[in-house]
Amino acid sequence: MTSIPLKEFGNTYQYKEVAAGASDTIFRIDIPVGYVGFVDKIATTFYKDTYIELKIDDEIAETFKREIEVVDTNRNFLAEVANIDEPREYDPPFLVTYKVEFIAHNNDTTSHIFEVFCDGKCFDEVIGRKEAVGNFN
Repeated sequence: MTSIPLKEFGNTYQYKEVAAGASDTIFRIDIPVGYVGFVDKIATTFYKDTYIELKIDDEIAETFKREIEVVDTNRNFLAEVANIDEPREYDPPFLVTYKVEFIAHNNDTTSHIFEVFCDGKCFDEVIGRKEAVGNFN
């Protein structure tokens, strides 16, 4: 059963600046008709007063919001908790039939550049449905 890397259908690392008080799509990959995808690795960046929604086939699958650690209280320096270079692995993976996208919500008073790394594999639809039965049972 040969899989096709998700990167064959789009860039698995995408980034975008989102203005203060705005929301925007920061990542999107469309799965072609006749294929299904399995997303099994995700990493995102976070900032104070922000969150990111993962939408699979137009439905919210997960919301990413991290508590920000106070590193130096003397200067009130805030550090990001998530690391774009260390994606979280999902088992079972998210099943995608036509689209995976991430929406950033920036409730901060400054603009931020949001990054997403999202990886996985795709299969021919018939083979993929058999793979899904194995992953979700």
